[in-house]
Amino acid sequence: HSFPTRRSSDLDGVCLAFCDAADQDCAEDGLPDATCVSFNDGTLPLCQDDCDPLLQDCSPTLGCYGVGTQGFVCSLPGYDDGLGNDGDMCFTIQSCKPGLQCTATEVLDGCGAARCCTPFCDLAEADPCSAPEACVAYFEAGTAPPGYENVGLCVIPG
Repeated sequence: HSFPTRRSSDLDGVCLAFCDAADQDCAEDGLPDATCVSFNDGTLPLCQDDCDPLLQDCSPTLGCYGVGTQGFVCSLPGYDDGLGNDGDMCFTIQSCKPGLQCTATEVLDGCGAARCCTPFCDLAEADPCSAPEACVAYFEAGTAPPGYENVGLCVIPG
């Protein structure tokens, strides 16, 4: 079989440390500002830098994305040319441009796919989203980690 080859200069990537998903502590690996996040149903636990999705405070080549209730981590964006914008279809957290989150269509207005990109929003701002979407808390009431109480997503309230 013949496989296509790519030059290493065509590829982008970031090296990440593996971690113990049971204790979720990356500090013992010398990464005090990182979180152990489990991907692929827990089979791929990786240390990724913590971040604030409202500030998008990762290095310039990375975006701050939410990983379910595990928190927010810096990750390399992976959206296709012409995609990754608000309302565009997505498949992974990195399928959206920084500042947007890949979210289920049921809570979005006008999403024509199973999942689409929608903006993070600040719950303290007045009407940061376009109706019928509103800024809804990312975490359930009382479960937000300290400093993330104002993080929301533009979704249809339900």
